[in-house]
Amino acid sequence: MKLFILPHAGGSAKSYCAFKHFLPQEIELVPLEPSGRGARLGEPFFDNIPDCVTDLIDKNLSLIKSDSFAIFGHSMGTMFACEMTKQLKEKYGLEPVYVFLSGKSAPDDNFFLPIGNNPDDDTIIAFFVEHNMLPVQVTSNEKMLKLFGGILCADIKMSQKYCLTPDKFRFECPVSVLYGEDDEFLKLCDISGWKNFSKSLCDFSSFSGGHFYYSDCKEDVCKLIVKKLLDNPLRNF
Repeated sequence: MKLFILPHAGGSAKSYCAFKHFLPQEIELVPLEPSGRGARLGEPFFDNIPDCVTDLIDKNLSLIKSDSFAIFGHSMGTMFACEMTKQLKEKYGLEPVYVFLSGKSAPDDNFFLPIGNNPDDDTIIAFFVEHNMLPVQVTSNEKMLKLFGGILCADIKMSQKYCLTPDKFRFECPVSVLYGEDDEFLKLCDISGWKNFSKSLCDFSSFSGGHFYYSDCKEDVCKLIVKKLLDNPLRNF
């Protein structure tokens, strides 16, 4: 079975590779890299999530078709997870056996970041710097800040445009929602809204920490993933 990883805004899916140290051989961790970052640095950014996901699917379709699969998406990655599951079902009749949605309220929740509509790049970067959500090695290096900031701003603008409602899409497979107990972004949201997007099981698990709780809870997060996949009657390993 493959576990496809979809990244947060400004992030690379490869930053989740440490998960593999806590997963059994039967679960292959596969980072899916959107255009413009990581190994795809230099490729153009997309300005909307549906087109970005279409590109991801086109680039990885043979891999997706090769085995049963689950999806893990964090923050912006939950939007990718919804859109990817939707497109795979509509275009190819493919479905994940399980989806893990981390650190984000449901996509019909209007709240994303308290920076207004259509923020400029300086406003976006200033918000993340103010809330200590950028690595020190990035904020202390003008060249790195420009590179990382470009990715982050493109992702935030793309994410703010995305809205999906339960009448347009609902997961057929079981879903687990994961979040940090002290996540500032979720305090103004109702994370239980994910239940409206599920036709099957939808459960919730909290972890110690903030928005990037998984950085300090990798082993516990992976234990949950393994348990859910091993208990899943649709598993194929």
